[in-house]
Amino acid sequence: MRKTKPTEVFAVDIDSSIDTCDKLFSRVTDVAYLGYGTFSGWDAFIEMFDDRLQWSDIELTIRNRALSQLPARDRQVWCDVLRDLQARHPAKLKVSPPVDL
Repeated sequence: MRKTKPTEVFAVDIDSSIDTCDKLFSRVTDVAYLGYGTFSGWDAFIEMFDDRLQWSDIELTIRNRALSQLPARDRQVWCDVLRDLQARHPAKLKVSPPVDL
C-alpha cells in the first residue's frame, strides 16, 4: 500500500516590515519553502510560486496585514499575482483579506 504524504499547511503574514519585493519574496519562500531564497525578479518568483502550488499537496494562506510600505508598483503586482494564483489554485491558496485594489 502506497503511503500518501500529509498536506503541508502554511500561513504567511505580510506586514509593514515588508518594504521591498525582495523582502516579500524572502518572507513567502522562508515560510512556504518555494525552493529558493532569492529571486532575480517577479517572473522567477511567480514561476516558483505557481509550481509549488501546482505540484505539491499544500494549503497556503497569505495574510496581507499591511501592504502600505511596499512600493505601489510592487503592491499592484503582488495583488495581481495573488488573484491569478488563487484563481488557478483555489483549493490550495487562500488570501486574507481578499485582494481587491
